[in-house]
Amino acid sequence: VKGLYINSNQNLTYFPKGLEKFFPNLEAFYFYNTKITVLSGDELKPFGNSVIFVLFNNIGLEKVPGNFFAYTPMMKHFAFYNTNVKYFGADLVNGLEHLIYVDLRLNMCINQEARTSLQVPALIESLRRNCTEIETTTTSTTPIPLTTRGYSCDDINGVVCHIQEQN
Repeated sequence: VKGLYINSNQNLTYFPKGLEKFFPNLEAFYFYNTKITVLSGDELKPFGNSVIFVLFNNIGLEKVPGNFFAYTPMMKHFAFYNTNVKYFGADLVNGLEHLIYVDLRLNMCINQEARTSLQVPALIESLRRNCTEIETTTTSTTPIPLTTRGYSCDDINGVVCHIQEQN
């Protein structure tokens, strides 16, 4: 399994933990219509060969940490589309030399897409100019509840695992 696709799971409020135990070769992550509220920056650490990350129509995420892609230097395509993010960490794209597509449309601080590698530098400049948070000394730690929901996982051509909440 090379990719994970999670669709319409309005109860998913966190990045799934322990995926590397079951899917150690994941390279692509697609989250559609979820409510992920926190990204710590360590979620992709076990997946150093990741090339695609998409968070689409997500409600509740305000900040993407600057180290989110720190462990994925081969990242080629990422999207935080219609996620209403207010801040992207200043170092978010550091070391990502292979980017060919970035979609940050419909966020609070940026509404821009780079469809080619030639458009990526302008998007990065807009991101840094409009979306970095001023450093503060206060921190907040809110535990994320881990709940088990019924789900189905179908291996589609050995490439993508679809996980969708069951009614």
